[in-house]
Amino acid sequence: MADDKDEQHVNEPLGFYESRKITFYKSFEEEHAAKIVYYASLTMQERMYLLNQLLRQIYGTEFGPDKKIGTKIYFD
Repeated sequence: MADDKDEQHVNEPLGFYESRKITFYKSFEEEHAAKIVYYASLTMQERMYLLNQLLRQIYGTEFGPDKKIGTKIYFD
């Protein structure tokens, strides 16, 4: 590690992260504004996919591979 010529870059497998870009924010407000811009730029299908992934992380045992969450939301 000490012999590493490229100390500015992290040598991790690319498949582990979505991108190799790391962003540092100066304040929590700046981070919050960046998240709002990111989520506003997503399509509805991408948002539903991320919601599906989050629900599977939280309720992993509830939604097995044969069960589907669905892509429709019903309001009563």
